[in-house]
Formats: sequence, C-alpha cells, structure tokens
Amino acid sequence: YFFDKIDVTWHLDRVEIRRLIKNQESKIYIFRCNRWFAKDKDDGFIVRDLIPGNFIEEKPTKKYIVDVYTGDKLGSGTDANVFLTMYGYKDDTNEQELKYSQTNTDKFERKQIDRFLIESPDLGYIYKIKIRQDQRGLLDSWFLDKVEIKDGQQTFVFNCDQWLAKDKGYSTLERILYEKNCRSSISDIWPVSHSTDTHTPYNIQIQIDEAPDAGTSPN
Repeated sequence: YFFDKIDVTWHLDRVEIRRLIKNQESKIYIFRCNRWFAKDKDDGFIVRDLIPGNFIEEKPTKKYIVDVYTGDKLGSGTDANVFLTMYGYKDDTNEQELKYSQTNTDKFERKQIDRFLIESPDLGYIYKIKIRQDQRGLLDSWFLDKVEIKDGQQTFVFNCDQWLAKDKGYSTLERILYEKNCRSSISDIWPVSHSTDTHTPYNIQIQIDEAPDAGTSPN
C-alpha cells in the first residue's frame, strides 16, 4: 500500500486468490485481514503479512438455458427488469437478472420467447423457481405464460399463466413456481402421503437470529 494519495486510509477485509487446476475443480485461498492500512488508525502499519486460512473448493459449473414465455394477452409485455432464482435438490442460485436476451432485442414482449444463459453450480433436479419484476418502465405489468429451463439433459417446465403486476390479477410482482412434475420427483426422495389426490410439497427452512440468547431448548 503506497502512502502517496490524499485519501491515505484503507481498510482491507480480505484477499481471495483463485487457483485454476487443469481438469480439476478450482480452489480459492482466503487471506483474511480486517485491519486498517493507515498511519493514523489501528496500529499505524501500511504493510501487512497475511496468512491463508481455509481454502474453498469451487463447485464445477453448469450452463442452463432459460426460456421465458410472455403470454398472449392485451398488455402482456413489460419494460420492467425481471429477476430469477432457481432452486435444485443439490444447490440453488443467487437471484439473477434476466438482462441479455439471446433471441430478442426488446425483451418480454407479447407472445414472445426470450432465451437467457445462466451459469451456476450443478443444481440437480430444479424443483422450484422464484421470478419477479421490479415495476420499472412505462409498461410495468407483465403476463407470464411459463418458464422452461434446460440443463443439456432434461427440460424443467414451470407453468405460470398469471400476471406479475400491482394492478392486475393477485396484485403481486413475484411468483413462486414449482416444476410441473415436482410431485413425483419429490416422492422418490422424501416420503409423501398419497391419502389425497392433490398436494403441494413444501421445503421449510428456519433461520435463527444472531442476537444473544436467540436459541431455544424446548421442542
């Protein structure tokens, strides 16, 4: 760190170095610091030696083709930004903006199919997606027909046939959609009661707050 600028203080959190290994998964080495580089802060040092901690093995990535079908209704198209999260048995993605359509310059127009490419760790069977729009632009309502996701081996279909809009349908900008064959696939992995003809699978996750004494012993 060179001490020759007007703004001469810098707080370094960590350094990550990715090692690429041919025909193997890459590794990330983490050098944690969490200290100031400044003459008037912390211990006044502007040079530090960092020791690597645990490394992270990156999971091999997979390319997913996402086809978004806009419906065929009056006012179906939108100018809003659209975001997608995919949930699989092995992993899930962070929220991804569907920004660059491979098939159309003007995205999400009526009766149009927009194709996007998303790269992520192998998700396994994709059983659920979350899709939302941010209501930006002049045309902020959107009628979504369905979403199809291809992983090179199979196609996952998520039917919607609903509005993502504040002034139409159920007045929501976000939809949680389950894969059309999700019921049979979940039955193969987790026992499901077949006492009724129809049911919806639920995956429940509980996050405990970080506040003191947030945990509990009782059932």
